[in-house]
Amino acid sequence: MISNIHTHSTYCDGKNTLEEMVQTAIANGMEALGFSGHSHSPFDPYCPGMDPDKVTRYRSEIGRLSEKYGDRIRLYTGIEWDLDSKPDGLDWDYRIGSIHFMPGNDKYYPIDMDGEGLMTMVKELYHGDILCMVEDYFRRELILWDTVHPDVIGHFDLYRKFNDSLHYLEEQNPKYLSMAKDTLHTLVTRGALFELNLGAVARGKCKEPYPSVTLLSFLQQEGARLIITTDCHDASLLTRGYEQAVDLLKRLGFPSMTVMGKDGFEERPFV
Repeated sequence: MISNIHTHSTYCDGKNTLEEMVQTAIANGMEALGFSGHSHSPFDPYCPGMDPDKVTRYRSEIGRLSEKYGDRIRLYTGIEWDLDSKPDGLDWDYRIGSIHFMPGNDKYYPIDMDGEGLMTMVKELYHGDILCMVEDYFRRELILWDTVHPDVIGHFDLYRKFNDSLHYLEEQNPKYLSMAKDTLHTLVTRGALFELNLGAVARGKCKEPYPSVTLLSFLQQEGARLIITTDCHDASLLTRGYEQAVDLLKRLGFPSMTVMGKDGFEERPFV
């Protein structure tokens, strides 16, 4: 694996320290590693993200590791920014823009915590209509782009996480696909870079990555740019599924993929 920019450590909900992640990346021969701790989300009881004090320590630790391992790997200080987090005014090497919650009834409903919670949210906010929820999710995706200006769109169709087991969304429904493709088209025309996120596949939650193969095929037709990530919360899964993801992009007709090199984002053609 050339690079991975979507990783989580003990600074948020990851299993390993930053240094353990760096050592694993070096052992796998990676050129670059980006850290993307969660932005401060105090409304999240499971992972409230990094408060200002933790952010200071996080950035300092990455700087220390960059000095220690800089002759072997390039490290980047990134963040996974949630739409509902308050701006921090800081400069980051990159931001992954993600939606993890849907607001309503004076609280935030998590999308990816568990299937029961997702179904409760759809029932209480959208009268049980999953397509209504998805439409609102896409609306928020465009708000995310306009307000956060992320460098990367994170797990575009995260709401699919429990669909393989609960079957609440017909993924070939023409109405659903029309909404998804319209949103993707808008983001592509605005210059968005999408991640091909392997996290749920690596953890056995989904059979297909985010975005789904159907949506990836559409993105190929649109000439979109993609970067492969593993949304890694466990160093042992840092490169899980990467080769299969490369093969998938080739099979779908992508001529290249984006990677994080020694000097930032760059396009690497397939050979």
